[in-house]
Amino acid sequence: MKKSLLFLICFYLLGSAAYGFSFSDDERQSAREKAAKAQKIGQLLDVSCKDSLKDQKIAVMIAERHSGGKFTVSQSKYSTLFETINQRLRELGLRTYNQQDITRQIADAEIKAYMNNDPDAALSAARKLSANFIIRGVIDSRAHKNPIINVNEVYVDMSFTLTSSSGRTISGTTARSESFAGADTIRVAQILVEEQADEIVAKLYHDFCRRGGSK
Repeated sequence: MKKSLLFLICFYLLGSAAYGFSFSDDERQSAREKAAKAQKIGQLLDVSCKDSLKDQKIAVMIAERHSGGKFTVSQSKYSTLFETINQRLRELGLRTYNQQDITRQIADAEIKAYMNNDPDAALSAARKLSANFIIRGVIDSRAHKNPIINVNEVYVDMSFTLTSSSGRTISGTTARSESFAGADTIRVAQILVEEQADEIVAKLYHDFCRRGGSK
């Protein structure tokens, strides 16, 4: 048993050397990717943003889209996702609403209509909150059976769209996950947003500062 294990280890090491692979190469690649990501975020945040623009308020709303286009919009279900985005917006000096303010003033039916791109619902929601801008976060998932390992695999995507109170689109960005086994899409969405939140918010912030003041 020990000889077999030793043989496998030697075979793996020799094979890795033959293909020029090493853990240090992998680490260097990971470090390069992290540096490139940090540089991209820094470039997006390096934008002039007027104080008068930052003083206007932004509302974040999140929903999950199911097959047939139906939405789950109970905002308390997405509170952790909400806070991940909301906190970063505040750290950049933007004014936001807490989730209680949003749910107290806007009915689920209005949020559903807004998620379905109803311009009247967007205008109504903005007026009730006196919000100048709204960030619309939508969770999409798709599943299929992996015939090789015989498990259900699910992919989760999230899209974020920043609009003015009049419905004008200012920015949009997406986050995508790899496949995973299970059915807890909200948990995966949370991991996804935590991993990519800095890039998501940097993109929205950059476009907000550049285009938010346009008519």
